Amino acid sequence: MRTQISTNVSSRTRAQADALIQEHGYSLRDVVTIAIDRLYREESQKMHIKIEYSIASLFGTADSEEYDEAASIVNWEQALVNAFYDEYPAAELEVVQGITDRHSVNGQTDHDECAYIGDLINKVWSSWDWIE
Repeated sequence: MRTQISTNVSSRTRAQADALIQEHGYSLRDVVTIAIDRLYREESQKMHIKIEYSIASLFGTADSEEYDEAASIVNWEQALVNAFYDEYPAAELEVVQGITDRHSVNGQTDHDECAYIGDLINKVWSSWDWIE
């Protein structure tokens, strides 16, 4: 069943639709259908990255008098957020303190992206830029 949808769009959006119609032979209905389908798939498949870390793994056996633990934790979490939003700007990122070090994508620890995510976490950690 088809439903008619009427909407007002900006002149720029209309020009983009016209260019797609002209260049690829789409109908306006095709352009709208494809755009909605792609947006729906992108939004429904948004990546959720969860990073759990432990204080023990951040600092190991380092002497706590040599750094400001509270400030370093804030810096660590911010450094992770910055690194991940550079690489995964559309992802939802959750960074939490826990008792173990682990990360997951959409609740899966064996997701295709997990190895790269682990490398990125290690890159941020080993930079030591977050130590205060």
